[in-house]
Amino acid sequence: MDPKMEAAVKRQREAHAAMLEAADAVEALIGSDEGTAEERKAKLEAAESQSKIAQQAFDIAEHEVETLEGIGAQRARMPRDLPPADGENTNATRGYNTLTVTSEESTYRPGMHRYGFFKDLQGVKGGDAQAFERLVKNEREFNDKLAKRYPFYTTGRMQAAGVNQTAGTGGEFVPPVWYVDQYAPLLRAGRPFLNALGTSELPPDTNSLNFPKITTGSSVAVQTDAGAVSNTDLATTSVTAQVQTEAGRTIASYQFVDLGPVSDEVIMQDLTFAYNTAIDTSALTGSVTNAKGLLNVASVNTVTYTSASPIGSEFFKPTAQSASQIAKNAFVPTDFGVTHPSVWYNILAGLDTQNRPLYLMIPTGFNGMGDGDPTSGLPTGMGMGNGIVGNIGGIPICIDANMPTNLGGGTNESRLVYVNRRGFDFWESPPRFKVADQTSIANLQYQFVMYGYYATTSRQAKMISIVSGTGLIPVSGF
Repeated sequence: MDPKMEAAVKRQREAHAAMLEAADAVEALIGSDEGTAEERKAKLEAAESQSKIAQQAFDIAEHEVETLEGIGAQRARMPRDLPPADGENTNATRGYNTLTVTSEESTYRPGMHRYGFFKDLQGVKGGDAQAFERLVKNEREFNDKLAKRYPFYTTGRMQAAGVNQTAGTGGEFVPPVWYVDQYAPLLRAGRPFLNALGTSELPPDTNSLNFPKITTGSSVAVQTDAGAVSNTDLATTSVTAQVQTEAGRTIASYQFVDLGPVSDEVIMQDLTFAYNTAIDTSALTGSVTNAKGLLNVASVNTVTYTSASPIGSEFFKPTAQSASQIAKNAFVPTDFGVTHPSVWYNILAGLDTQNRPLYLMIPTGFNGMGDGDPTSGLPTGMGMGNGIVGNIGGIPICIDANMPTNLGGGTNESRLVYVNRRGFDFWESPPRFKVADQTSIANLQYQFVMYGYYATTSRQAKMISIVSGTGLIPVSGF
């Protein structure tokens, strides 16, 4: 990287960190009861002034970086071998029309085969300086994109928590921006349950998240004249979410990477689909201590649905029971339910006594128990979609083929789970990629590794209701 650009980027990052620190200071003062009202007002005004100064400093630093990027793009496009114009002094500095760069093309983009992300990953191991510069530039593009989309994100600070707590020094890089765009915001794709749930950014520099939880709350009661005020002291405990690692690798020959015009797409898609399946499955069925998946959360609400021949009309009652349990035990509504596709499409096949459908593919106002849309929310392309395919009694239903079908006493049941999103938390980092060839050099092969980090916990188990029983045995044919 050009020294001047490197210094400008450093100033930009420092200014961004100062801006966030100033914003945190303002936020900390809001609602504070320390000091007199005048003192609190003075402190808040001073903090707001400092926040504005930090914002201006960041704007200036960001403008410098963008200007240098524009200059670099101009120089790259300037003709160098044009003959001098008539009468032009060849010893004088040649002038060019001013160029205005509205946007610079991404480092890695579709249809570009001169170089690629995975080719550059292996190139840096051989000392290719240009490949390294492209990867670093792509890293900056990714960080800038994420920072603009999520203001709380600190540019350059997306460091995954791992054994050595250090990322960015071992040759690992985030995927190209155009691949990120094919995922979904914050790298969510091909994971119906996680996409419907919504996930948060995994905080950097930690291998566990710890949260206080109130187990006994305050009391309030009618107070008689001169009588004692009701008093119950708070009692708390803590909830821990341990950071976990999802990782996979694929082996590709030198020829496939060096000569294959679409090797980037093939390698990326293969690893991405495997990664998405693994992290979504962990969210549903993970059994690691302090990283329990949805089905293994303790003390949730439970509903038993027993039926030798489950039909669509029977699912209305356990759905209503689940929503009732969440409402009366956690005092919140039910956001959505998740189940296996076999269960859902059996529900859609439900008929009333006059052989009329109880769940319509296209809502028409007919006297039905719910609606279904066989295309809405399903994964497409790289797997984007939240899996929402209809509703039962007005509660959206997400289908996810990662939901197991080997549960229960007969190891042949699936599950129907209803949740309020605040009852199940999931944090994740962007996946990263590394390349190694030492162990496969004898066969001229590269090993491409994709890995990322996540943490999950349930701070309010009563916001989850799990329906189980023989009625959740997938019916033959579905």
